[in-house]
Amino acid sequence: MRAARRRTARYGRFLKMQYLFHGDLDALFFNPALEALLPDLAARRRLLLVEEDLRDIGSSIPNACEFMLNRDLRGCPS
Repeated sequence: MRAARRRTARYGRFLKMQYLFHGDLDALFFNPALEALLPDLAARRRLLLVEEDLRDIGSSIPNACEFMLNRDLRGCPS
């Protein structure tokens, strides 16, 4: 049972990293110039799927400030 919890916790950390990665890219999926080049661009968006996975395992949606080494870059509280 503890091994399963550890795996879920590790998967949760992976999902949080994926959420932040996809969150940084999310605006690109609404860029008209990119949409003209890649007509199925909106279908490739994964942010909401990662968010759903986080909820499924009972994990919170991360805040970028939690994971930054230099929090001053985004105006995060110290």
